[in-house]
Amino acid sequence: MILTVAAAGVTAALVVFVCGRGAKGAAGHEEASARPAGLAGTGATEPSSGSVAVPGAAGGGRATLDGRKPGRSSPAALTAESKVLDVDRREIGDIRTIADLGVYLANGGDPVLAAEKLRQFAAQGDAVIPDFMALLANSAPEVARLGAEGLAIIGTPAALQELVAYLQSLPLEDDQRRELASILAETVRNPESVPYWNSLLAQTGVPEDVRDAAVSALAHSLSPTDLKELGNRYADTLDDTARQALADAVRQLEGAEFVPQLITLAGDPATASAADPLVLAAWDTLATIGAPQGVAKLLAWIDQVDGTAAVALAHAISMVRNPASLPLLQQAAAAGSPRQRAAALRALANFADKR
Repeated sequence: MILTVAAAGVTAALVVFVCGRGAKGAAGHEEASARPAGLAGTGATEPSSGSVAVPGAAGGGRATLDGRKPGRSSPAALTAESKVLDVDRREIGDIRTIADLGVYLANGGDPVLAAEKLRQFAAQGDAVIPDFMALLANSAPEVARLGAEGLAIIGTPAALQELVAYLQSLPLEDDQRRELASILAETVRNPESVPYWNSLLAQTGVPEDVRDAAVSALAHSLSPTDLKELGNRYADTLDDTARQALADAVRQLEGAEFVPQLITLAGDPATASAADPLVLAAWDTLATIGAPQGVAKLLAWIDQVDGTAAVALAHAISMVRNPASLPLLQQAAAAGSPRQRAAALRALANFADKR
């Protein structure tokens, strides 16, 4: 599929070549037809039957961490038949296929309307991976971003494997590589992705930008049950880098639903060590979430730790900003132990405009 965006003032055209059956893609799925279903008068969800050529998707043949190469669709022999779709239109109601959506956005379409349409297409899941990969390989930045966002919203292991492979095929300082890493970090929210991120973070030699994106995506995709399993993985992991990655994911958790499991991850305060990244992450995250149940535990624990652990725990309490825990902090500052009073007073400085 070759999407050509003309310069301003010149009508752009989407040239769609009709191909025969293609080979399997890098992720093992059969690739979609290069002819958008909408051109044949059918709906966007109709299964396609050919092969989409994705220019540049192989990234020069560089191997990825798992030994795969970024997927490029197998080039099929192009038939003499081709169709040209006039894309000089801007009505979101005209959009019938993912390719149409890329054309719409490239020609000044409304990004908000495009985002809503994108979510509708992404809801089709793995079946539309090849279509989004075709957009990702487009030379127009706004179209490529649309493809990346579609894959990230799908968020299944198959979709993420393609997106991460494409990211890794780009030079380290490439602007698109940085953008793709950002999209992964900010967009993935699919619990199905958790095993994929766990596997990736367990590997050695993961580039820093990929690791950071994986950590954020993992944090945004975890459920409380997944967090319990993360604790088990951490306990069984010997590699310091992999352990730190799991702790970093814990630091990015949001939501009171994680508080009970965070308390469990923190473990017995009497044996807690400030050298343990997971313990420190659990303390800090309980504080940043700031739910009363978690803050009450932090205040109770501060009298049960010593040395650097006491300093680290006091620092965690000083980060509490959730108004729901303000009464607890006020009580500790007025009638708590010396350590509790000192830590609570530091936290109360965050509420100067609420007292």
